Amino acid sequence: MFLLYRIAIPLLGRFYQVHSLFIFIIPAAMAFFSKSVTVTGIPTIFASIAWGVFSSRRFSHLEFFFSLFSFVALFIFITHPAASGAELYAAYWLIIPFCGLLLSVIRNAHVRLFLIATISAYVAHAVGSLIYIHTIPTTPIFWQSIAHRVWIERLVMTVTLMCIDYLMDFFFIFSAKAKPANFFLG
Repeated sequence: MFLLYRIAIPLLGRFYQVHSLFIFIIPAAMAFFSKSVTVTGIPTIFASIAWGVFSSRRFSHLEFFFSLFSFVALFIFITHPAASGAELYAAYWLIIPFCGLLLSVIRNAHVRLFLIATISAYVAHAVGSLIYIHTIPTTPIFWQSIAHRVWIERLVMTVTLMCIDYLMDFFFIFSAKAKPANFFLG
C-alpha cells in the first residue's frame, strides 16, 4: 500500500548535505508513533541516505557501501529458511549496483534522476524486505507469489519520486527562501 509519506520522505535525501538531520528525525518520529513493526521508518532512512549519496555527483565510500549492501542483503535474504526458492525476489536488488555504475557514465539530468530514484526505491525495498522476513513469519510460497509484482511496485515508486522531485524543483524556483543545490541534478 502506497502512503504519501513513504514516497515523499526518501526525497529528503536531496537535502543530504544541508538538512541531513531531518533525514533521521522524521522517519524516526513516524516509527515511534506507529503501532506496527513493519512501519519502522528504517527503510525510509536508508532510501533517503541513498538518494543524497547518489545525487551528490562525487564518488564516496557510501556509494560503494550501497553497492555492497545489495549483495549482502541478497545473501542474508536467500539464506533465510522462509526465502528458499524465492531468489528471484531478492535478485531485483542487483539493480542497485547496476544503476550506480550507470550514474558514473550518464550525464543526462533526467536519466540520472530516474536512476537515483530507482536506487532509492530498491534500497527501501531491500531493507524493508529484510526487516519483514526476520520479524513476520512467512513461507517460501509467500515470497515466490509476490516476486513478479516487485518491478511494477518499484517502478510506480520511482516515477512518483521523480514527479515529486520535479514538483519540489518547480516550487523552489519561485521560492525566495531556499533553493536546493541540485536543480534537476544539473
